[in-house]
Amino acid sequence: MTLTETVPENTTFVATGSTAGWSCPDASAAGTRCTMDIGALRAGASGSAMFRAKVNQPLAPGIDGVSNTVSIADDGTHGAATGSHVATTSTTVGGSRT
Repeated sequence: MTLTETVPENTTFVATGSTAGWSCPDASAAGTRCTMDIGALRAGASGSAMFRAKVNQPLAPGIDGVSNTVSIADDGTHGAATGSHVATTSTTVGGSRT
């Protein structure tokens, strides 16, 4: 199984605080594709992985949030059905702009 994450627009990847094993180096720019091999999972298994990004400051006028999408995919090498699952989240960035 592989997690795939793209560094969101208006952010950079932060290795500190992220789960070890992401393919991208610290401070990777927005748009960088990062992957993490998580190995095989049994049916019903669960887990978690952290992917930390820092919002660029200052944000351009009109930008008030960050949208993020992550996917998990099975390559079928262990007899499991191939396919992927995708999750998207959006976060409003608060605070003052100077």
